[in-house]
Amino acid sequence: VFYQYELQELAIETARVEDFEEQVRQLIHRSRAPHELLTHVAQAYCRGCEFEKALSRVDEAIGLNSRAWGAQAKKGDVVRALGRDDDAGPFYERALQLKPDESHSAIQLFEIRNQSGDVLEERDEFIKVLERMPTDESLFASYAGRFQKDRTLESAEKLLELAARVPQSLQALLTASDMFLQAGKRKRAVDCLNRACSEYPRAFDSYVRLSDIYQRQQKRLPLEQVVLRGLSVVPQ
Repeated sequence: VFYQYELQELAIETARVEDFEEQVRQLIHRSRAPHELLTHVAQAYCRGCEFEKALSRVDEAIGLNSRAWGAQAKKGDVVRALGRDDDAGPFYERALQLKPDESHSAIQLFEIRNQSGDVLEERDEFIKVLERMPTDESLFASYAGRFQKDRTLESAEKLLELAARVPQSLQALLTASDMFLQAGKRKRAVDCLNRACSEYPRAFDSYVRLSDIYQRQQKRLPLEQVVLRGLSVVPQ
């Protein structure tokens, strides 16, 4: 078995991708997963922008193991790099069939499907992605802001529904509060921020946003309470 970090070391030490490939091919007969080695070779060619060679190597990897989700996802990447987004979609779909929580393929497929500029359609597709992998914190944080493109109460409500299912939902709560404010629903915004303060007490931004709302409303007592609460948690 040839471990991934050893492959990375070999790639760093080898100046030419062709030399790297030659050395990797000498290891294939020793490997229980030769398709993974060829996928690494394809990745090396991608880094050098030699996408046709990368495509050939990843096709070879898939030929060895058509159920290798990593090879399917890599082929999607290569095909996208060649400017053929529509052709790349099926490979990401296949990767997700093999590994349903594979976030890279989910993101790529989401981007391919949402190039029309239709905000409502994009929002609904994003919800499907999040529902597929609700515990992927980086995915949620990266894409929660997309809801702000559609400034409707329906989107804000859907975002709150997702926040109840996603372990790290601070970004969802803050985004929803902004959307409620934009829609003139100040009480709903305050509810979101109070929830954020309770569930994430060290997230100082929640207190700042909440105090700003009370200051605009000239509500002195709630403002003082929020400021004191925030300072007690984050004294600096």
